[in-house]
Amino acid sequence: AAHFTVLRAVGFPLCGKDIFDVFGEVPRENYLDSIWLDIAQAKEEIVENPVYVILNLCRVLAFLKEGLICSKIQGSIWALEYLSEDFAERWLIKRAEECYRTGKEWRKEEILHTKLKVFAAAMLKEICCEKEK
Repeated sequence: AAHFTVLRAVGFPLCGKDIFDVFGEVPRENYLDSIWLDIAQAKEEIVENPVYVILNLCRVLAFLKEGLICSKIQGSIWALEYLSEDFAERWLIKRAEECYRTGKEWRKEEILHTKLKVFAAAMLKEICCEKEK
C-alpha cells in the first residue's frame, strides 16, 4: 500500500502507460497501516538500519502532520524544515539523507546507539500524538 501510494504521488513512468492508468488509489487507512508497520519497531531497528528508519520516521510524520506523501528524501527535507533548530538529533536526519543520496555506508559507532534510540523515541512520540488525532 505504501509503495503504490508513494508511486502515485511522486513517481513517474519510465515508459508505457501513465501511473494513474496502472495503479489504483489506496485508501488512506491502508496507507497509514502500511507506513505505521514500517516504523512501529523503530526503537529496536534504528541501530541496525538507521538510514531506512530515520527517513521513514520523517515521512510518516510529514504525512500525519500535513497529509504529505513523500519519498524518503522529501520526508527528510520536510522534517529538517519542520523540526525546530533545538531538536538535538536533527543532524541524524542530515546524515541519513547524505547516506541515502550518495550510497555511503552509515558508520556504526557504538556511541551513536543511544542517540539513535533517543531520536526514534522522540519521533515516535510525535507520530503517536498525531496518529491519535
